[in-house]
Amino acid sequence: MNFAGLVGNGNQVGVVDGFGNRAWVFGDGNVAQVSGLFTAASTFGSGSSVSTGGYVNFAGLVGNGNQVGVVDGFGNRAWAFGDDNVAQVGGLLTAASTFGSGNSVSTGGYVNFAGLVGNGNQVGVVDGFGNRAWVFGDDNVADVVGVVTRALTLGSGNSTGAGGTVNFTGILGNNNQAGAIDGIGNGAWVFGDNNAAHAGGGYFNAATVLGNYNSPVGVGANGTGSVARTNIANFATVVGNHNSTVTVGANGNDAVANTNIGTFATVLGSNNGMVTAGADGSGAVANANVGTIATVLGNNNSGVQASVAGQTNIATVATVLGDNNGGCWPVLMATSISPR
Repeated sequence: MNFAGLVGNGNQVGVVDGFGNRAWVFGDGNVAQVSGLFTAASTFGSGSSVSTGGYVNFAGLVGNGNQVGVVDGFGNRAWAFGDDNVAQVGGLLTAASTFGSGNSVSTGGYVNFAGLVGNGNQVGVVDGFGNRAWVFGDDNVADVVGVVTRALTLGSGNSTGAGGTVNFTGILGNNNQAGAIDGIGNGAWVFGDNNAAHAGGGYFNAATVLGNYNSPVGVGANGTGSVARTNIANFATVVGNHNSTVTVGANGNDAVANTNIGTFATVLGSNNGMVTAGADGSGAVANANVGTIATVLGNNNSGVQASVAGQTNIATVATVLGDNNGGCWPVLMATSISPR
């Protein structure tokens, strides 16, 4: 049952080979290290490095230019409050949180959490079950993988992604990218300007963008080689102006079989680019589109396609309501209304 504490400058603290270890450092330029079972490490100052080992671990820093490592564990936690910090945790019930600028935080394990409030931050939540990543600030990157994963960022210039099963990724801000991939019940939400949203893979996928100057908003998965893609009840919705590409379905190349059931793309706005519900097909590709719908309400829209390349399309509809619209490529029924 060990303890080591320092108050001062340029100090090093090592608590090793233990059971119930603790190390406290208050000062500048400090290094603290603990290992063992009930380990904890905390430092208050600048230019410090702290790390813990073992099982029921804690590591916390309040200061500037700090590094925090919580490794090899069960029930690990790492807190950093300051600037230019790096926090890392591994293990089972892991959590990492930092408040400041220029921070990087990552967690491993199973029931994970990683959160940042600041600027220029990176968040990684990896290898997991029930992972969560929250970012509040500017120029952030958030990444989660696993089962029941979530990623949320509020700010500008952000990129967020979620993998796995029962996924969510959402961005509220400007110049953002959001991706929810490889899953069941994935969704990607973007509220802002100059955004890109993508929900890939699996079944009940949705991508929604409310804003301006948004780049591709896509639901589905691209397929190359001998990959079979199945998309069920996917939809992409854009409400805004000057959007380029809205796509629901999956591209198919080579020996790819793509299936899209009940997918539809909807755009409400002006000066929108391509609006496509269905799937491209080439080579020995079998694409089936059932009940796919592409709808545009707005002005000066270019392409509207409710199926592509002569595959199997059942009751798909392409509808345009507006002025100066481009193409309308129906399978069963098409409507193009340009009021004067």
